[in-house]
Parts: sequence; structure tokens; C-alpha cells
Amino acid sequence: MYGALIISDDSVFLQQAQRFITNVNREIDVSVLNDISKLRGALSDRDKIDVIVCDHDPPKMDAIAVFNELSRMNDLRPFIIMTKNPDGDVAIKAFELKMNYYVSRSNVINFYMDLASKIVLSAEKKRITDDRVLNDRRTETLLNMAKMQDREFGEILNYALNSGVKFTNSNMGYIAMYDSETEKLKMSAWSLGGPERCKMPNRQIMYDFDSTGVWGEPIRRRESIIINDYANEKKYHKNGTPDGHVPLNRLLMIPIFHNGKIMATAGVGNKAREYTEDDVKQFTLLMDGLMSIYHERMLQEENVRSERSLRDVLHSVPLGILILDKDLNTIMDNDYAKELVSSHSLCLSRDPVRIGNNELSRTISADLREFRNSDRDDMQFEHTFNIGNRDRAMRVVMAKSYGRNKALEGFTVIIDDITELVSKGKLLYNTMARINVLDSLINDDIRKSLSKMDEDIAKIPDSDGKAALKDSLKNLGHIMEFVREYHDVGVTDPQWQELSLVIDAAITVNKLEPGFLSHRTDGIKVLADPSFYNVFSGLITYSLTFGVHVTHCAVKCRLEDGELIISYSDDGTGIAIKDKADFTSGNSMDFGRGIYLAMNILRVSKFGVRENGLPGKGLSVEITVPPSYYSIDLE
Repeated sequence: MYGALIISDDSVFLQQAQRFITNVNREIDVSVLNDISKLRGALSDRDKIDVIVCDHDPPKMDAIAVFNELSRMNDLRPFIIMTKNPDGDVAIKAFELKMNYYVSRSNVINFYMDLASKIVLSAEKKRITDDRVLNDRRTETLLNMAKMQDREFGEILNYALNSGVKFTNSNMGYIAMYDSETEKLKMSAWSLGGPERCKMPNRQIMYDFDSTGVWGEPIRRRESIIINDYANEKKYHKNGTPDGHVPLNRLLMIPIFHNGKIMATAGVGNKAREYTEDDVKQFTLLMDGLMSIYHERMLQEENVRSERSLRDVLHSVPLGILILDKDLNTIMDNDYAKELVSSHSLCLSRDPVRIGNNELSRTISADLREFRNSDRDDMQFEHTFNIGNRDRAMRVVMAKSYGRNKALEGFTVIIDDITELVSKGKLLYNTMARINVLDSLINDDIRKSLSKMDEDIAKIPDSDGKAALKDSLKNLGHIMEFVREYHDVGVTDPQWQELSLVIDAAITVNKLEPGFLSHRTDGIKVLADPSFYNVFSGLITYSLTFGVHVTHCAVKCRLEDGELIISYSDDGTGIAIKDKADFTSGNSMDFGRGIYLAMNILRVSKFGVRENGLPGKGLSVEITVPPSYYSIDLE
């Protein structure tokens, strides 16, 4: 969901905006405000409003003044300024102030679709930035926890819990250790919003597991649990809360595993917005790191320092961890780090990784030498490596370890795969991956054509042999043209294209007779890869090649839940049920090069696709275009 606050002194416009924007995209929750003096109150719930949209009609409504006031308040939410009629000066001013967008209300029909699109784009951009900041904070927290080796475990426990409460925007939290042998739960840590705010006269520390209510469910079910309406929740068993307990509105709870065994459970509660799977991920990653530290402390107390024991302790951490001595020799490396280095190296040895035996470790070694010679206690670096034929971005975080006399004893290195966070490079990575997959497929095709050429050359004395050779060369040319087109997919930025012109281009390429393909797509534009016409060209080619009795094709459009559905159909033999998944996967050449290319163009353009025709009744391919990737001009 996206929350938008629209500010204007035009009450009629506010009513229309609240109705029309929600109709365009049901994921947008619109709030309105016509009294600027109430702005602070409207923005008090930071989790409810993602984007601010403000009318500019000074002196009655001055959006620039509103924006400046928000900046002074350090409220950096996306800001969209709008005017009733186009105003170039306002657009320039918006650009100078680094507002997110400027829009004009002059074209009512296009305005609401354009505004809804910009609200989504602004909110998503802010969320991506916030996610990156959150991941940076998580990495920093794990690093700090790794540096707290000489602290009491209770201090580490409270640090991890309070960090988890902050990461999930909650108001309270707890961690309880679980002993499966005695079936007891020990409440080991709670946040400042928990028992300290409770007015219970006697707070228990030890609990019988069988007597626990909903907070024991993560252990019983061995899975995370989200409750966003605690009062009306009926699915999970609840024993209620004791008198004086803080009222519960929402609750997120997870089991904490080690070596497949549940060691603890943790929970956070009373977030302003609903908990999501992203909250589960962040909280779980943090608690996994905590549990690894907990087990390491147990092993230290037992004086067990072997490499195998340390791997057992740290194997489930979702980060690569290396512990080195002061001379940069590897003392320990966890499974995640070993997997990264092993998959990156041609060496198949199972011996412990030693700094310097492949590109990844050599790079880390160079970073460590720079770090060792610096006066800093921690540093981080970012690099890109090719691992498993795929470029992956890695963040390497380093910290120094000191003895009691402050002498340097060694280093801790954390390797974090941040590929998904490098959004600008993601498109290039996907393109390279598809090209690698294509190589094996297309090489077989080329070899077959060349083999055919050899056979035809042997028959060259007669004119028929020359004609056959010419056909083989022509086929080879088609293959090479396909390779060129495939290589171009995803290389350049998506472009706004008129759907009717896209389909007309596909008709021209396939040299169709007039009336063979009908379509009513005037006024519709899509934001897609420049080669989008090849999607329809590939579908037409499939109909003509495999459809057997195709006499007519059609392209139709409809709106469904705010998304544009583009439907292509023919009256041929269709697709067998068992082949439907392969047909739309973009990983098979069994349906011709055109379909392979078409499905990969749709994937790069971030469009969904499915084939839902009846076998024997014709092909029916539906392309789903998200709200921010299309526009409709009804004039």
C-alpha cells in the first residue's frame, strides 16, 4: 500500500482526487487536507503517509513554502507540487529545490493516472533508499555485535533486541531462551516498551512451555507468525495478557534456530503499520546473528576453539565471516564465506581457505593490508566479482581485535552479498545471465546450420545444390540476426511507446495481409524495452508456424485491478497444458526463437505473462502491465 496526503484549498478537487486516484490504483490510500494549519497533525503518523502532494496557488496555498517548512522539520518524504494550469516557472523552481515531481491539473483524464503513477514511483524510490539504509544499519549492528566479544552476553542480548525493535519500527520486544529438555522458556531480554511499561506486580522470568499462549506458537509451529489485529485474531491460541500488561495491537514472532534446533523465540509488537515479510526477514537475520554469538560464547566458556566447532556455531549466519590473526592468516571461516570463495575459485580442494589463493581472497587481502596500516578500528569496501558466471556486488566490512593490553591480535571480516541492493546494475546482471544461457542454445543451432552447409557444398555441381546452399546461408543469417536482437534486449532504458504503432510494426515485419490481425489499442502507451514490437512479432510468427489452421489473430486490452491486460489470441491449435509453463518461461527454444525472445523482452520490461487458451481452440497470451508502466489517453 502507498499512503498519499493531498493538500489543496479546492474542496471539489480533493473529493475528486480521493475517488479517482483510488480507482486508478487501489494500492494507494489517499488522505486530504484543506487547512494548512493542520499539516503537522496530518503528518504526525510517519508510517501512514508516504508521499505529500501539494497544490500551488499562492497566496492561498503556497506549496513551495510548505516544502521549505517540511525541510526545516527534517521531513524528507517525497514531495509532488501541482498547479491548476501549466507553469514553467514553478516547474523550474521544483527542479531547483529537488522536489520529486511537478504536475499540472489541466488535463483531468490524464492527470489522475499520471499522478497515481508518480505517487507510486516516488514511494518506491524512497522505500528502496530506506531498505538500503536499513541493510547498512543491519550490517553495522552485526559488526558491532561481533566486536562485543568481551562484553557480558546480557548486554549483547539487549543491544540486539533494541536494534530489532528499531529496525521493525516497533514499540516493544522480547527474547526468550528455550530449553527443549526441560521444556522451559526463560524471558532473557525485553525492550523498554515491554515490562518497564507494564504495571504487573510480579513479572515471571521462567515459564512452562505448555502453559504459554500465542507467544509459544513460533516454537510449536516452527515458523514466524504475524498478527496485525491482535484483538480479533482467532487462528492462534491466546491465554490473554496479565493485568497491567501493555495493550497489544500487532505482534511479530519468530523461532530462532541453530543447527535445525530451536534455541529461542523472539518477538516485537505494536508497530504503527502492519507487519510484513520484510520485517520478518530483518528481524530473523539479526536474531540469527545474535544466536551465533550466543553459541560462540557457550563454546568459549567450554574452552572449545576448534575450527569445526566455530563453523558449527556460525554456519547459519547469512553473512560470510572470516577471523584472521595479526599476520593475516585465516584462523576461521564460516560456511557462507567458504561457499563464496570455493564457487569463485577453480581449486576444488576442501582445505581451509587461505588469503591470497584467488581473486576474492586476494582483493580482501589487499583491503586488509590497507586497513592494518590505517589508524581506524573498522573500515568497509565494496567490490564486484564474477561468481558462477554472474556479477555479484560484495560489501567487505573489517574490524580490528585487541587484547587486554590493547595490542592488535587480529581481524574480523564480514562479507555481505549486496547484489540486490545495487539496483542500477541489476538490469545489466540479468542481461548477462540471459546471454550466457543463450550461448549454449544458439551454438547448437549454428552448428546444425553449418553442418547443413557442408552437406550442400558437396552437392554443388548442379544448380539445385547452389540453391540449397543459398537457403542454408539465409537461415544462418536469420540466426545471427536473432542473436543481435537478443543482445540488445535490456541494454537501453525503457521507452514510452504507442501500443498501436508497436503492433503495426509487428504486422509489417511479418508481412501480414490486411485484416489478418485486428486490434483496438489507440490512445494506450506502455513503458517498455525499445524492442517491445518483437513480442507481438514473435507471437505472430508462432501462430503462422505452429498454429496449423490460423486464419485470424487479435489484440485486445482491458483494465483489471489497476493493471493493463494486453491479450493476444489466434484461432489455431493452441498450447498443450503440459507445455504452458515452458512456453512462458523464456528458457526454452522449443517454441521458436521468436517466443524465446518475446518472453525475455517481457521479463526485462517487468511485465507479467501467462497463456490461458484452451488446447485445440487457439492461443491466448495475456500480458500484465503494472500501473506505473502504462498510460491511457481517452481523447
